[in-house]
Amino acid sequence: MELFNTKTRSIERFRPRKGNRVLFYACGPSVYNFAHIGNLRTFFWEDVLRRALAFNGYDVRHAMPVSDIEDKAIKAFNASGEKDFEKFITPKIARFRSDMKKMNILAPTSLVRFKSAIPWVIKWISGIESKGYAYGDSSGNLLFKAGKVKDYGRLVRLTGKKRLNRGARLADDYAKEGVYDFALWKAAAKEDGSLKWESPWGEGRPGTHSYCSAIAYKWLGEKIDIHAGGVDNIFPHHENEIAQSECFAGDDFVGYWFHVKHLTVNKKKMSKRIGNVHYLAGLEKMGFSGQDLRYFYLQRHYRQNQDFNMREMRRARKNRTSLVGEIAAIRKSKPVARGGLGEVAMRKAWDSIMHNIDSDLRMHRALAAFEGLARKAARKGMDKEGKKLFIERAREFGYLTGLTLF
Repeated sequence: MELFNTKTRSIERFRPRKGNRVLFYACGPSVYNFAHIGNLRTFFWEDVLRRALAFNGYDVRHAMPVSDIEDKAIKAFNASGEKDFEKFITPKIARFRSDMKKMNILAPTSLVRFKSAIPWVIKWISGIESKGYAYGDSSGNLLFKAGKVKDYGRLVRLTGKKRLNRGARLADDYAKEGVYDFALWKAAAKEDGSLKWESPWGEGRPGTHSYCSAIAYKWLGEKIDIHAGGVDNIFPHHENEIAQSECFAGDDFVGYWFHVKHLTVNKKKMSKRIGNVHYLAGLEKMGFSGQDLRYFYLQRHYRQNQDFNMREMRRARKNRTSLVGEIAAIRKSKPVARGGLGEVAMRKAWDSIMHNIDSDLRMHRALAAFEGLARKAARKGMDKEGKKLFIERAREFGYLTGLTLF
């Protein structure tokens, strides 16, 4: 397999660190609200990558966090009027699990709530502090010294003047020694209510970046093969993960960075203000399924922005239904003695399909090639060996794409 690596800005042959074992970490849902179809596109592509790795014989260990105890979730909880945080957050986590199932997205090996990981994260932050990369401020926050990291900004290419001119202070609203410093631990605030924990630095909770590095270390190890997420995570979140993780456990935290580009709606960014945010539940009410949405996503490369509109969604549903129908017809058909597709033609077509999949997940090309093969087979018929091989390959293609083809 070949994958585009954000770290090197190039397509590279994929080589895991240890044999056929792949340690795969993917940023999970921020459950202050339900996951919309832009979020689901990222989880979908992470699922396609995992399926392709498994199909190529790799043993994938996949860890994903659930972002519950963090700023947005606490703000949304306070605005909701609900008094019990678990009652507020549990339905959102349940919806995420349900959407993943409806989308036929494989469940992570480890799905870890931020809340459940806090005792471990505290120990991890203590390790960062012991190495001299943290300092406290007058408000009780513990901050990471990003300026002490020699090559901070390498993932997003923050170097030279670009590094010096990079905007104002970024993520958190308190004083810092350096513009890129960020919170490892946040002191308890009035709006946090009971959502605070004891630590060596006083009551509070971990910073968002701390959770991901600590969870990756605890559930996968100090060095992982693939880290995935949306392009919006590259800076500052993934940059901060690299800095703190490598200070904690040494260089080369991640081998391959896998990032998925944005989904727009009718050429505009999804926004509650505009009113163009879509959820899977809403699409289901319009007669679409999770399978239809998967088919829609497959038609654009993960490193390209994709635009959502109802016309394209209807087309995806129609094309998926047609493909399923053609496969059903082929399975029911009798082999032809002459003029149909044979084993040699099938193998040649499949080699082309797999070449596209293994070349940085060009699933849109693989899907188009498989659609063409199915149409041709349904029209011309297949001999006995060709039909047998087609059915085997259709089953494999269904696994690789996550589509239920029969």
